[in-house]
Amino acid sequence: PAPLQLPEAKTGRCATPLAGMEETRLVALLTAAAQFRLQEKAQRIRMIAEAHSRDQALFQSVAEALGFRHNKINMTILTQRLPIARLRNRPAMEREALLFGAAGFIGHEQFDAAEDPNARGYLKELWDHWWKLRGDFEPEPDRFLDWKIAGTRPTNHPQRRLGALAALLEKWPTFSNIMKRESAKPDWQKQVRDLLGALNHDFWETHYTLRSKPAGKPLTLLGKDRIRDILGNILFPLAVSDHPGENWIRYCELPGSDSNESLRRACLRLFGPDSSRAKEFTKRYFQQQALLQIYRDFCLEDASNCEDCPFPEQLAQW
Repeated sequence: PAPLQLPEAKTGRCATPLAGMEETRLVALLTAAAQFRLQEKAQRIRMIAEAHSRDQALFQSVAEALGFRHNKINMTILTQRLPIARLRNRPAMEREALLFGAAGFIGHEQFDAAEDPNARGYLKELWDHWWKLRGDFEPEPDRFLDWKIAGTRPTNHPQRRLGALAALLEKWPTFSNIMKRESAKPDWQKQVRDLLGALNHDFWETHYTLRSKPAGKPLTLLGKDRIRDILGNILFPLAVSDHPGENWIRYCELPGSDSNESLRRACLRLFGPDSSRAKEFTKRYFQQQALLQIYRDFCLEDASNCEDCPFPEQLAQW
C-alpha cells in the first residue's frame, strides 16, 4: 500500500545509478516520463470535455490552477457548481456576484470589516446582484467551501484568484478561440501570454482581499510564473494532443518554474543533495515534470522507505 505521508526527505537508492547514467540515456528517460505525464494531463482534460464541453474543461482546469496547492479542490468544486455555460452570457457584475457569492465571500461580515471605501463600494455592488441570485446558487451550510487562507501569500489569496478568473471570463471568447483554432500556429503561445498578462480589473489591481486597504502599487492579476504553469499543465497538453510535432518541441523549450517543495524532494530523492545533475535537469519545464512523474510513480507509491522500490533495478535495464 502507498505510504500515508510523504517519503522522508533523503537521498534514494536510485541516486547512485542516476549519477552514473550516460547523459543521452538520462535525457531519454526524462523525455519518456514527461511525455507520459503530458498525455495523462491531456486525457484528464479530454474526459471533462467529453462529459461536459471543451470550454468547461478549460474553465475548470484553469480555475484549479489558480487555486494553487491549498485551494485546488475548492476552485474545482466552484466551477462545477457554476459551469461556464451558466456564466458566459451574464453581465460582468452578475458573473462576479455569482462567483464570490457561491464561494461564500459575500456577507455582512465582509462589509463590516472592509477598511476602504472602494472595497465597501465593490462589496455593495456584488451584494446588489447576489441577493437576487442567492436563493438558487447559495450552497447549504454543510456544503460551504472551506478555503485555506493560512500560509497563503497576499497576492495568491483565493479572493484575488477569483478576481483573476472573473477577468478571464471577460476575455473568454478570445481565449477559447486561441485554443480551438490557433494552437497549430507558431505564435499561439505568445497570444496566450499576451492575453493572460494583460488581464485587468479595476478593483483587484489594487486590492489583496475584499476588505483590504488599497495596495501601495498596482497588482498584476496573473504573474509570469502562474501563466507558465497554466501553459505547461493545461494548454500545452491540449495543444500537443491536438497538434503534436512542433508543439512538443515548443513545450520542451518552456523554461522551468520556480522550485517548490515537491520538486525539491524529488531532486533530493533522485539525485542527492547539491547535485549538479539536479541543476542541469531542472532548467526546462518538461524536465521538472518528468522528475515529478517519477517521484509520484515510485517514491510516493513506495511504503518501504526506498528499500523495496523497483526503480533502481529498472534503471539498470533502461
